[in-house]
Amino acid sequence: MTAVSLTIGVLGPLEVRAGDHHVIIGGARERALLSTLALAPGSGVTAERLIDVIWPADPPETARAQVSTCVSRLRRTLTDAGVDGRSVVATSPGGYRLRGTDEGSASRAAIRVDAEAFREILVCARVAGTDAAAIESYREALGLWRGEPLTEFEALTGDALRLCEERLEALQSCLDLELRLGRHRRVVSELQELVSGEPTREQLRALLMLALYRCGDRAAALDAFREGRRILQEEIGIEPGPEITRLHQHILEDRVPAPRVPIRRLAPRPEPPRQLPMTPRHFVGRSDDLAFLDAELAPREQDRGPRGVLLTGDPGVGKTALAAYWGSSRPHVHPDGQMYADLGEPGSTAHGHLSRFLRDFDVPQSDLPSTVGELAAEFRSRLAGRRLLLVLDGAPSVDAVLPLLPAAPGCQVIVTGRVPLHGLVAHTDFRRRSIEPMDELDCLDLVNCLTGGSRATDPADLTALHDATGGCPRRLRDMVVRAVDRGAGSAAEILTLAGGDAPGRTTAREYAVAASL
Repeated sequence: MTAVSLTIGVLGPLEVRAGDHHVIIGGARERALLSTLALAPGSGVTAERLIDVIWPADPPETARAQVSTCVSRLRRTLTDAGVDGRSVVATSPGGYRLRGTDEGSASRAAIRVDAEAFREILVCARVAGTDAAAIESYREALGLWRGEPLTEFEALTGDALRLCEERLEALQSCLDLELRLGRHRRVVSELQELVSGEPTREQLRALLMLALYRCGDRAAALDAFREGRRILQEEIGIEPGPEITRLHQHILEDRVPAPRVPIRRLAPRPEPPRQLPMTPRHFVGRSDDLAFLDAELAPREQDRGPRGVLLTGDPGVGKTALAAYWGSSRPHVHPDGQMYADLGEPGSTAHGHLSRFLRDFDVPQSDLPSTVGELAAEFRSRLAGRRLLLVLDGAPSVDAVLPLLPAAPGCQVIVTGRVPLHGLVAHTDFRRRSIEPMDELDCLDLVNCLTGGSRATDPADLTALHDATGGCPRRLRDMVVRAVDRGAGSAAEILTLAGGDAPGRTTAREYAVAASL
């Protein structure tokens, strides 16, 4: 068997790649097992630990035997993907281990775990010291993160919290270096967002105060301190620490050691736009659709124009979520940005979208052309040589799309719409794919995610739930959330509470009909 590299990602939802291809680890138990092994590559993990992770409460008497079965299934899945599963997941005394990254050979797959790579790059950053090279290493390490880690495994919450703390410490060190090198304008927005999410973390708030002060906004820096002090007093009952209090006093006296940079001396460095809409935290299934996007949007040397796809389907079937999930999970593929336009919103015009796109590339409003044709030409010029994703959502017609299309071969375009738009496919050679409703198993996975865990479900109830929603993710989410708020957990309970026999309630079938209107 030819050695194929294996990449395991735990800095976000579990992701496995064999070479350039995604490997779908379908079973929840196999996913939990692989995630646990990936947290300690090269080290043995006991069967008891694996049992605790797979069955956080009330493990079955046959748990040890079932762990062995899970290992066999995982090995088979990896082998089917072109990797020697038995050499990757090795047996160790009392348990199993993921072969370490330093145990490769010519006949074995190279294994890379993103959490391990993250820590290795951080070592390089700390060795580099306090210059731009250290910042570059910190950013490279932080770029490995794809979202919240290990959220689907309750027993790995502690490991997830430790990983998140490592990320926050690395980001804090990076931002501190950025400020030392005078890059306060570049990081002030990032610091504001971080402090909003971690309001009691004084080190971050001190960095924000320093950045605001050096940007010339002394009042905002003092306001940041007052807000932090209020939160500490109200939520914890303590006063700010000596370091941030000392910085506050220095700002009051206008004697912060590093000089401020006047606002108009340095223009902010344009950052690539990241405009994709939020994707649901629980995104299930769609492996075939994601593989289609990977294959069709992959650049080719012979390309003379952008790669593009058209996703069509009924309202609520998940076209937008699929496009946003694909793009947000692959930011490295689009280093120059990810742009988004909702063509179906009221008042949507090509002129308005092109004007906004150009403003996003720092074209002043006063310099914008007046006609759609001129705007489109300027937009195409701005995208020349860039590697960028453009998502045009809810396209009502071909004419709404054509003025917004780039011409650069490095760009990728995803268009979504309810109708086939045959003219677009004919004009651009984009590939069209119809997005179908979820099957019953994906519905069950989504229900389990939304209700907080796997529950025994009668096949008839699951079929009824699938029929009631038509496999539409939006309708299913709405039904489940409403039912969970009333204490439901299983498919039968969800159907009962969503439909219900109480006066004024509709049946599940009537609910589905109403939801489709």
